[in-house]
Amino acid sequence: MSSVLTFSNVVKRFGKTTVLQVERLDFQKSTYNVILGPSGAGKTTLLRVTAGLERVDEGKILLDGEDVTARPPWSRHIGLVFQNYALYPHLNVFDNVAVPLTVKGLPRAEIERKVEEVARILGIGELLSKHPRQLSGGQQQRVALARAIVKEPKILLLDEPLSNLDAKLRVELRSYLKSLQRKLGITVLHVTHDQSEAMAIADEMVVMNNGRVEQKGSPQEVYRSPRTLFVAGFVGSINTLPSKDSQLLVFRPEDAEVVDTCDDCIKGTITAMEYQGVNTILHIKVGDATIKVLDQSGMERKEGQETWIRLKRVMRFSRDETIIRDPETARGTKSP
Repeated sequence: MSSVLTFSNVVKRFGKTTVLQVERLDFQKSTYNVILGPSGAGKTTLLRVTAGLERVDEGKILLDGEDVTARPPWSRHIGLVFQNYALYPHLNVFDNVAVPLTVKGLPRAEIERKVEEVARILGIGELLSKHPRQLSGGQQQRVALARAIVKEPKILLLDEPLSNLDAKLRVELRSYLKSLQRKLGITVLHVTHDQSEAMAIADEMVVMNNGRVEQKGSPQEVYRSPRTLFVAGFVGSINTLPSKDSQLLVFRPEDAEVVDTCDDCIKGTITAMEYQGVNTILHIKVGDATIKVLDQSGMERKEGQETWIRLKRVMRFSRDETIIRDPETARGTKSP
């Protein structure tokens, strides 16, 4: 699979503050990529320099092997959907979608053909005569998507596209976005801070922190084999316990289980319980720390009950957040 977008030693500064520093980052053709990280991680800046809305201070951006670092936005063959959709309120849906084609000066007949085709693909054909104020949030998002893809971009950039929608609609539309990407065969870069959203739709995830790429990989790889403690904690829930060798013992709630007793177990006391139907999350005090264990046994537990915890899978990290070894089946964890 070939790379459609490459960042090489890219640096972006605002004043004296470096907000983006990417040594090497590649995105493959026809993939759905989610850029994930907390506020201030550099996610949106990465999109904006890709689109040409911000100029980089150092490095190169290659699109299909061509250096587009100095090219203006309109010559990059990139579609961008903003968080607030940025629809023109005085234009109807047809004219909103047609804006990129009108700017290009295409003949009216060709504009009509392209707009009607993309409206059919996105299921908004019946909305072409309406204005943005007459549309729901989900409909406005589809109009913004139509406007971005009508010019047939090589890459589609989505900046927090689901953040303004309610929870149920977010779940529905994230599946729609993935199916649309598959249907069109385009490359998507989707920015979000929602790790469950990222896990659900990404072919590849890019986890960012403080302007740097912490890890890039499939959702399964990032979740099960995080390269740093930051990634482990940001993508999913973790427990940390100190070990005798000055490392951190790290494990996820589902990678521990409550047992009657065993030789290589950790002893603790249940301090709280979160009932979730099929499962229960147990809060267990171990020494000075409190850990969470996903209990799937269905057995009755009580607060104040002493119990034993067996670790099925652990990771060890050094204090500087560099992984020491890959996750493995835990052995000899009685005294972390």
